[in-house]
Amino acid sequence: MVKCSQCGTENQPESVYCPNCGIPVRQTEVPRRQSLRTMSIRMSIGLLIGAALFGGGIVLGLLGGQSSNSTFLWTGGILIMIGIITIIFSVVALSDR
Repeated sequence: MVKCSQCGTENQPESVYCPNCGIPVRQTEVPRRQSLRTMSIRMSIGLLIGAALFGGGIVLGLLGGQSSNSTFLWTGGILIMIGIITIIFSVVALSDR
C-alpha cells in the first residue's frame, strides 16, 4: 500500500491519484535532458553537413562561372543557402537545450 502524503489515506500500489484528496500519489518521472556530449555531437554533425553544402555550393558556383552554365550557378547558390540555414539551425536549435 502507498500512503498519501497529503491526507494519509492508504492507496493501492497501482494508484496514480489519491481517491480521498485527489493529489498524485506517485511522482511522475521528469524526462531527462540530453547530455552535453550528445548535444555536442549533434551540433558538430550539423555544422559539418552545413559546411559541406556551403563548400559544394561555392565549387559549383565557380564551375558555373567558368563555363557560363547557369545550372551550376543556380545549384551552387541553392547549396550555399541550404548550407547556411543548416549551420544556423544546428547552432540555434541545439544551444537552446
